[in-house]
Amino acid sequence: MSTFYLPASDIPSTVRSELDPWVAGFVGLDTEQAGQRLRERWSAIQRPSLIGLRDTLLEFEVEGIAKIHSGFAIKAYRDGADDPGIGDYWYLAGPMEREEIARRLIPFGLEGNEALADFLFFFGGLAEDTETAGHFVSEAYDWRAFDHTGLPDINLQATQGFEEWKGALMLYHARNGCHILVRRDGSVGWWVMQERKVATAAEDFDAFVRIFDEHRQISWPFDPYGP
Repeated sequence: MSTFYLPASDIPSTVRSELDPWVAGFVGLDTEQAGQRLRERWSAIQRPSLIGLRDTLLEFEVEGIAKIHSGFAIKAYRDGADDPGIGDYWYLAGPMEREEIARRLIPFGLEGNEALADFLFFFGGLAEDTETAGHFVSEAYDWRAFDHTGLPDINLQATQGFEEWKGALMLYHARNGCHILVRRDGSVGWWVMQERKVATAAEDFDAFVRIFDEHRQISWPFDPYGP
């Protein structure tokens, strides 16, 4: 099972029953109508950093509904890419309720971070791949704190900067295993797994969004190394 291309009239009833209502609303639409439906979801964005990211993502064209790690999502691609790869596609499931976002941010001390809450409302679960990595947190899974990985061969306590970042929200799981962390003071860091260190990526979440937005304009996986 890969992608049901718009208008996705061939999507089986068994799959349709699993679709989030917002994703299900794309069934029967052509690409122009799908773009309009997406613009309607993002029309309420007011933060300048998120407006920039929205405009970048709207340069992609919704082409169908795809199975991803957390269920089903719309799939969009960068029209005109010569050799499409990771970075030339994105995937997005239906939105979380704001109340649910706030509830999940409380254990991390981030319930007052409006930039992060807005990002999660409009872009929560945004992914660059369909596999188990390359995505932001979504409603489908519990959100993890930076204190253990569950992997026996990784000792976080030996990570440079662990004490300063312990308990941070593991917001984004890169395809190479690294993670974006958000600390309760609002700063954002990369856990660079391969180098056993945490490196500050941005002083606040709006600054991080601008970094991510700039990266989404190129054809490359989002990780701390870059092209």
